[in-house]
Amino acid sequence: MILADVGVSTSRRLIHALQQEARRQRIEEGNALKPLLKGELMALLRPLERSLSPPPAEGPQVILFVGVNGAGKTTSIGKLAQYFLNQDKKVLLAAGDTFRAAAVAQLVAWGERHHVPVITQEKGDSAAVIFDAIQAARARGIDIVLADTAGRLPTQLHLMDEIRKVETGGEPKPDPTAPTKLLL
Repeated sequence: MILADVGVSTSRRLIHALQQEARRQRIEEGNALKPLLKGELMALLRPLERSLSPPPAEGPQVILFVGVNGAGKTTSIGKLAQYFLNQDKKVLLAAGDTFRAAAVAQLVAWGERHHVPVITQEKGDSAAVIFDAIQAARARGIDIVLADTAGRLPTQLHLMDEIRKVETGGEPKPDPTAPTKLLL
């Protein structure tokens, strides 16, 4: 679990719960613990669950994806695009990862796969790309903008500043076109 980035305290908590349940049910086969582990994980995550359904709004719902490198942000965007399309929502993708060379191509591939428009820029910062995507979504009557960003760690101050700029629309106070949800 540690290798899967679950975290030490959560891993200990899960192991303790599984050990107790295995003793209680007299489970000796490791495979029999899988459903128990799944149940424990769901119990941990359920209180954190939030709806991704867009609230009624005049403009598009903007979901900004933030996380460390290799966490699957771009792939998650592709999968969520299909999820929202299945709900008859109009979706637009914003290629805001201007840091990783293959990121734009990867997002464009997801857009082509789902027949969803993708807003990109040859040069520019993440905030500019996402701002342009939101404006395009408003003009096209799009329901949901899924905005990709570069992978980052909290210690990378320039990338953290970039997220602040995206979140506020570049203003000292939040812009109405700024993202409405932030997914980590």
